[in-house]
Amino acid sequence: MSELTTEIAGVRPDPGRTPDTTIADLENRHRRLTDVSGKNAIDRWRESRDLMRARLEGLSLVGNGSNGWDAADYALFPTLNALNVAVPDDAVAALWSRYRDHKGNGAWREAAERFFETQPLGDQAPEGYPAIGPRRDAEIHPMSRSDWGQTGWMSEPEFANYQFTDHGVIYRGREFRPGDVFLSVINRPDFTVTSVCFHPWRYVTHVSTLVFLDHEGARYPCVLETHEAGVRAVPLSGELHPRKTAYVEIFRHRDMTPDKAPALTKAAEEVLERNPYFSFNPDLADENVVTCSELSHLLLKNTGLEPPKPLSHLGSGLLAIDFEVSDIDRPVLAPSDFAWSEHLELVESIDFLNTTRLICGDLVSQVFQEHLGSKRLQVEALPATYKVLMRMVKEMQKGGAVGRFVGRRVGYDDLGELPTDPPSMIALFKVSERAVKKAINVLYQNAKKDPQLHRDLLYGYADPSPLLRDALDRATADFRKWYA
Repeated sequence: MSELTTEIAGVRPDPGRTPDTTIADLENRHRRLTDVSGKNAIDRWRESRDLMRARLEGLSLVGNGSNGWDAADYALFPTLNALNVAVPDDAVAALWSRYRDHKGNGAWREAAERFFETQPLGDQAPEGYPAIGPRRDAEIHPMSRSDWGQTGWMSEPEFANYQFTDHGVIYRGREFRPGDVFLSVINRPDFTVTSVCFHPWRYVTHVSTLVFLDHEGARYPCVLETHEAGVRAVPLSGELHPRKTAYVEIFRHRDMTPDKAPALTKAAEEVLERNPYFSFNPDLADENVVTCSELSHLLLKNTGLEPPKPLSHLGSGLLAIDFEVSDIDRPVLAPSDFAWSEHLELVESIDFLNTTRLICGDLVSQVFQEHLGSKRLQVEALPATYKVLMRMVKEMQKGGAVGRFVGRRVGYDDLGELPTDPPSMIALFKVSERAVKKAINVLYQNAKKDPQLHRDLLYGYADPSPLLRDALDRATADFRKWYA
């Protein structure tokens, strides 16, 4: 069963809504959301999920098995275009096959063509398929290392296969330009453990910046981001892939002009050369240790652009363990602060339709944040792996024979890539990520098994039903025991 089929399992279209009224509702709502000009990205995303019923009504048409092609089928395309969705490859291929045999005419056909231009199929694209871009999968996962290293994928000319414009590059039917800031929810729900430490908490978990790098006469569009071993460049097609990204909003600096692109490229090359450490502890004053937000801030600043100001704070719940971190209540730069900057404006968004899992992650993360910010952590209640991890980190940071052996076993062949944060902080983040990931998976799997719980998740997450609240309590029981 595909992810798309799983997503709509147990959900029946509402017979009281016609395709025409659905489209009008979507287009009007979408226009109002995107006219806000970037001040409230996360609230816009939450509000757009109120359209989930209309989205599911449209997507249910993908697998209806009909040999015909009627107005309801064509209504699917403007619906998807209005929501800026990226549909799973198997569903795109099925739609393309049906559309190719029943092309229709007029506005419906134009909407279908626009839709297919936004859905690259890579090396699976059939002959005549209109989407452009690399026909190679970069196979890059969020935060995790890849075999490519920092820029190894540039040895493959296919990753330069885009349609370039005077200002940037066309991909997924949209124009992207150097300096565009990608505010994303990465496809790793447990990573919200890091983002919920910021106050006020927003749903965005990651930020990266688009740059163009040159190699052997070719130009490679890519985003610069932090991951567990420092800084890397990820091909644009790898960043905008459902394996890595669940939802993304693209912001553009109002003062970014084509003549500033060389300065941005130089700034990117310099930071790749230095490869600063990744850290859980934000500090804009130290350019040798960066978070994802600080990396994008640094690139904008070194390009000559006004970067966003820090508007967030680290949560007081972090004081529960002696992290040896000074000035923990100082202002810090969080990913969502970019959306609130007067210098940045929203230009695009893409939703990769991982909605059920994202809502599970949202709900579990809210519970974790409530406990982190308002309750006292009982260190003795943490799992035994906490002390084991803390000892491992201490040995690796010492750099001795034991540390080098442990580092190789866990993927740190170069101990210089290890975060320099206190071992207690790193260990707590790791055990928390595991616990949150487990809770999200439990809630998600239970929702797939129970159609009523699935409906409550999709349509009632803002005001959980007793069924959903009970399922959430059971899923989060393990880490709630850590707090008193």
